[in-house]
Amino acid sequence: MCDLDAWSREQLLAALAERDAVIEVLQAEIEALKRRAGMDSSNSSMPPGSDPPAARAKLV
Repeated sequence: MCDLDAWSREQLLAALAERDAVIEVLQAEIEALKRRAGMDSSNSSMPPGSDPPAARAKLV
């Protein structure tokens, strides 16, 4: 752990801004992965043979 008492106000604000930027990137990645995970041949250009077993059962 670092000694936050030794940090200046500007350093703390910069660290918070950097943290916020990382969080924003990670949230975007999570949303993209959620969209990808929900895709199958019925809602993308993938062939039906590439559907996972659960998606195939849903189509039957």
